[in-house]
Amino acid sequence: MQNRRLIPMNRNVVFAWSVLLAGLFSVPFFAACSDGQGEEITINFKAMVGDKAFSCSESYADIGTGKSPMKLVDFRFYVHKVRVINAAGEEVPVTLKEDGKWQSDRLALLDFEDHSGTCAEGKGNEGTNTSIVGYVPKKDGIKGLKFIIGVPEDINHLDAAQATAPLDQSTSMFWSWNRGYRFLRFDAITTDTNRYAFHFGSIGCTVDDNKKLESCKFANRVEFSFDSFDPSTNTVVADIDALLKEADVQKADGAQAPGCMSTPETPGCAAPFKAIGLTYGQDAAPKDQTFLKVE
Repeated sequence: MQNRRLIPMNRNVVFAWSVLLAGLFSVPFFAACSDGQGEEITINFKAMVGDKAFSCSESYADIGTGKSPMKLVDFRFYVHKVRVINAAGEEVPVTLKEDGKWQSDRLALLDFEDHSGTCAEGKGNEGTNTSIVGYVPKKDGIKGLKFIIGVPEDINHLDAAQATAPLDQSTSMFWSWNRGYRFLRFDAITTDTNRYAFHFGSIGCTVDDNKKLESCKFANRVEFSFDSFDPSTNTVVADIDALLKEADVQKADGAQAPGCMSTPETPGCAAPFKAIGLTYGQDAAPKDQTFLKVE
């Protein structure tokens, strides 16, 4: 039998190899587990009309107090200040994942229309976005959700020509006459000649010559809160039937076409404001909103 002589290895060489091997195995592992921003979560949304899915090719019946027919044209809204509630009952901010289109690190645009069917008559585009993606320190144990429908005040009145994502996705979300963005836009066809529109945003705003906000008579930002929400199993549902349940979608208010342009004194705003949980005129704020729910 041939004897094999083991050659002793220098301790420094052993140490160097140990460090190298540890690095080779650990770097991919940690890169796969975290990108330094926390754990990624997805908050899913869907649009419904009662028990029917939102569709640009469907006709819906019995909408509002007049039981009117309706075909959909546009439905989009902005969301910011997203927070989850952890197991300890604490609010934890969600850092949104920038994608250069639908989200910045603080604002997301949800878009349910795809510019097909009757939606081709609107001012949207072909793309859709029905989820918010972001980061939290720990995704296990999430039990609730909070967010605001609206655009943060500090960017709501900037020059639209210089806007970045997601504010640059469509000029039709910008109110040129009001010098700010529509937080929510819903448009529909009720008859061959009639349309209904609910355009929701800050009203009565003034800005200086540098486009800096001076004041808004009605800020109209609404916070939504859900005590029970698990992003791995739940979805936020936006129900158009609930939004318009107490509205007469074919009734014009004087010179204004059927609908609401966010002015609290306009009669057509009473029903949708109540549905989203916002004070209308001198009325007290509704106890509960009915527009959004979790399922």
